Amino acid sequence: MNLKLRASSEDMIQELDSDALGLSKKSAFHSPQANQLQKEFFEEEPLTELFRRSDVTEVIINGYQNICYEAQGKLHPHTHCFPSPRSFDRFLQRIFEEAQIKVDLEHPFVSFTWKEFRGHVALSPLSPSGTLLTFRRLKSESPFTLEQMLQMNSLTTDQLRILKEGIHSKKNILVVGGTGSGKTTLLSGCLQEASSKDRFVILEDTNEIQIPNSMSAKLLTREASPSLPKFDLGDLLKQSLRMRPDRLVVGEVRGGEAKDLLMALSTGHQGSFATLHASSPQEALLRLEMLIQMGAPHWSLESINKLISLTMDWIVVLKKEDGQRKLDGIHHITSLESIGFLLQKLC
Repeated sequence: MNLKLRASSEDMIQELDSDALGLSKKSAFHSPQANQLQKEFFEEEPLTELFRRSDVTEVIINGYQNICYEAQGKLHPHTHCFPSPRSFDRFLQRIFEEAQIKVDLEHPFVSFTWKEFRGHVALSPLSPSGTLLTFRRLKSESPFTLEQMLQMNSLTTDQLRILKEGIHSKKNILVVGGTGSGKTTLLSGCLQEASSKDRFVILEDTNEIQIPNSMSAKLLTREASPSLPKFDLGDLLKQSLRMRPDRLVVGEVRGGEAKDLLMALSTGHQGSFATLHASSPQEALLRLEMLIQMGAPHWSLESINKLISLTMDWIVVLKKEDGQRKLDGIHHITSLESIGFLLQKLC
């Protein structure tokens, strides 16, 4: 917060509290009421504790009286809430200002980055119960290695061995799983395992994946604004090909950029990675078909499947069960037949 703004706010708190309590400004500033006001102005009460806890991965706010959080992969109700709608509104305005986002009836849904969190807001009346906020903690600066994931029982010894073989033999790998299944965590671990001599160009919507070496680079998407054009993952893929990449990494494929990704892989760039929301290798292939059709509606299904079979080697499936994130299987796309893709589960 700007120091002048903070000073003026403290003066205002003194004035308000001293007038209300009939105390001197000095006494009023240290009263319980003033302390609460200061917390609401200068901290994220009642969320300060949750934001500071490293084991809390998500904070969910369903209106001013309903807060829950995720820790160790499970949701828990929070015992504290905002004292009033007005207090909650003050918190919202401060978050929006610090994140430099515009949220109003014209823009009721906004995704943003704030401190070490990725946030999303939904305004009423599209949210009948009030304003909804979700904060998801971005990954730490030191990503887990594959060996650390083995120690955490996120993968087995055989899975670790085969995954390393695929990384070093430069298989194109699609990492799939549901929300919060650990796709970004595994992807970051794979990048740490890859050769330090390879130049990765990483493309993301949100800055989560750590650049694995000094020769690599990252590009981020940008939403359109009144004065600036939009750059989506498809745009970034086209730019990345001019940046001499050895390997490409797409943080999450969710639209027509799937076509651009597979076209880029068909020109080389072996050993690339991408993530996708899907719960099985079959579902992943179906979703990939649909996303490519979004980017190339005139292509036949036969052409799309042929391109997938030529460019994708492995599908790695992750699952989250009872709060534990685990590698569920590594699947090799062996061939494309008249009945569809043939898959071999390696482990």
